[in-house]
Amino acid sequence: MRKSGQNRPIRRAGAGIRQKSRACISALSFIAALGFSVCAFAASCKNYATCEDAVIAWCAGEHPRADGDHDGIPCENVCSSKAQVDTIREKIGCKK
Repeated sequence: MRKSGQNRPIRRAGAGIRQKSRACISALSFIAALGFSVCAFAASCKNYATCEDAVIAWCAGEHPRADGDHDGIPCENVCSSKAQVDTIREKIGCKK
């Protein structure tokens, strides 16, 4: 209960989280509008739908362990060859 003289609004639990979620959704919408896949920021290889998504995240440093065996092919569940990865890297300008 408020004491008299306190005019601060009562803040509901979770309000900050909702604001951050809205900001995150806005940022992801902006990224998608630029032509990048929003799925590129998955935390695990099984969450990538395409090799391009995996390579984008790997090159951006969002998923550095994607190439666990250090053969130059991140997320081998979606990337089938080094040539495929190299083509995508060249297309997106990745120097990794």
